Amino acid sequence: MQRIEIIAKGEVQGVNYRSRVRKIAEEFGVVGYVENLENREVKIVAEGEEKVLRNFAKAVKLKENLINVQELKVKFMPASGEFKSFKIKYLGI
Repeated sequence: MQRIEIIAKGEVQGVNYRSRVRKIAEEFGVVGYVENLENREVKIVAEGEEKVLRNFAKAVKLKENLINVQELKVKFMPASGEFKSFKIKYLGI
């Protein structure tokens, strides 16, 4: 098992990007979370098999409707096993 941390840049806040990422995560069977950052970027943390995570990272580089991911910063590391599902985190909660 691996963990991937992704920072998505572009038009990713206020355009339902987090909801789309959660749906994609469920389709890929990965666990973790997605959250808005204060600098208008979005952070995605997911755990699963490395091959699945690589395909997941490609799938979340969306350009549809108002969503326009211009850049993804991707980092792999060992999985922590702390997640049971994939959730949207909200600022201040």
